[in-house]
Amino acid sequence: MKNILTSEEFKSEAELIMSKTKQSALIFSGFIKSSAIHWLIEHLTDAAIKVDIVGRLSPSDLISGASDLEIYKICNERDWKVGILQNLHSKVFAFDRQHLMLGSANLTMRGLSLKGFGNLELGTRIIPSEEDLKRLEKMKEEVVWINDELYEDMELQLNNYKSIDNNHDTFQWSHELEEKLKPSNSTLWVDDLFHSSPQNFVRYLEESTNIDVDANDEYLFEPASENEEVMHDVNLFDVTLTQLINNLPEEPFTLKSKITFGSKEDFFENERTQKYLPYKLMETKIFKWLENILKENNDHTHKNFGWVTSQLHDALMDDPAPSRGGVKFFVDNLFKWIEAFGYLAIHTTHFKQTTGLELINFNDNETFLENITTYVQTDKQPSAKDNIARTEWVGGGKTYYQIKNDNSLENQYLHRVEETGVSLNGHIEHDLNKGFIKKSSDSWVGGPYDQECPYGILAKMPDLSTFRDSKTGVPQRLYSFFGLDKGSKDDIDCDLYIEQLGKDPLVFKAKFIAEKNSKTERYILKWGEDLGNYLKEQFPQWWSIKKGRNISNLNPDDDFLIFSQSEVQSSFNLEINPLSDLTECLD
Repeated sequence: MKNILTSEEFKSEAELIMSKTKQSALIFSGFIKSSAIHWLIEHLTDAAIKVDIVGRLSPSDLISGASDLEIYKICNERDWKVGILQNLHSKVFAFDRQHLMLGSANLTMRGLSLKGFGNLELGTRIIPSEEDLKRLEKMKEEVVWINDELYEDMELQLNNYKSIDNNHDTFQWSHELEEKLKPSNSTLWVDDLFHSSPQNFVRYLEESTNIDVDANDEYLFEPASENEEVMHDVNLFDVTLTQLINNLPEEPFTLKSKITFGSKEDFFENERTQKYLPYKLMETKIFKWLENILKENNDHTHKNFGWVTSQLHDALMDDPAPSRGGVKFFVDNLFKWIEAFGYLAIHTTHFKQTTGLELINFNDNETFLENITTYVQTDKQPSAKDNIARTEWVGGGKTYYQIKNDNSLENQYLHRVEETGVSLNGHIEHDLNKGFIKKSSDSWVGGPYDQECPYGILAKMPDLSTFRDSKTGVPQRLYSFFGLDKGSKDDIDCDLYIEQLGKDPLVFKAKFIAEKNSKTERYILKWGEDLGNYLKEQFPQWWSIKKGRNISNLNPDDDFLIFSQSEVQSSFNLEINPLSDLTECLD
């Protein structure tokens, strides 16, 4: 019997096994094509067979045609599952947990020579052991299974990008979709845990020896001695030993003393290295697992050492599992790592008998959205003097953040709180109910404001037309800010300045174009190809923006186009920043 099979032999053997399969088929393949799925359908004819198909299905694979997203629809019609494993390179075909086929062939027409020709591939067939099957189950735990919602999001972003016909290498999923495609990390293995303390880890890195300099002038290092625990933990970060050492502070330091006595600001030597290990820690599976269970049990109480030990003991999939005492060793290391490098997301508190962990809430999206809510004056006039003063001050737009912070006398919303005892929200709600003000529904945040006011803001939420058409509509409420006249049919040239650190500002020509349609009476701000290309560079995933995007589904870290007036007539400063950076919208 042959142990090594050619492409044709591998295909024939797989077809024979599939014809006898009754219970399950599990397939891992880096690339997957629709033609190969149809081949599976021809040979897995029993409707009772549970079929799971896992591919890499990366953006570059899909945009280049190496894999087909349409396999989901084909499989879904037969109740077959399709999943994504982002770092997958293996090719595995398992049938009824009794037959295992391994090789170099992807689940594609050329990989399996489905038309009698294809790539030169080799493979083999084995009888899997229980350990082999457990290993496959472990791989399945990392899979994100596609559903209709995920498929529609992926299809939309693919189609948007294809319409642009850009370089395949630049295509990436949007941040929101990337988050959805991350595995849940609900189960763990001992191999996923830290086997060394951060003190021993960094000390080992410091003692490693410089051996050479590479082409990028980065120092290359070799370990000072064998340390299996530390080298295991280096692999958890998915980087090389050299990368870790090159991103440590340049001056030698003793980690233990800095953890015990130093401030977190003193812990790092410069900005480049300040967040390298913290960010790398947050990418590890054990950190994501801890973050998830803290979110799931977020009742604003500290979760102590014993609670985490119990959670980890139940989550570990190893058989036999470590004893509770053994688990405490790993939890002790984890708590030390969190205190040393996890402080960006998890707060550590030392009590008399134990240590507690609590999530740091950075992205309070409800607070952010409340703060950027923009109120504008309507045509309906109140009769009371105080109400008139309030609504006139709102005028063409004031954010809730500005209303609650601007202490100028003109802000009667804030000053009337002290006089009447009615809350700020009570005054705003009154004027909303009476129709004196309303919440803005356009894609702009804020409105015309006094340049001396630190709380004023005027920002444009980038939408698809910002990039596709190099233009944006200007609501009438902003005309006074941009020096435009209602009803005018005159086009107005303007300049947009973008500051550069240590350089002269970039200057882009633009124009306010008056629409000649008497029904609309609005201006369009239109800019040239040079600014259009610049914006696309600043928003590399602009093509993933959906039509109908609005303020309500934004995040604190989303970038806006922020406008301010300059000293030159018909000239405006333009910045690209998250609003949370400028208005402290998370406070």
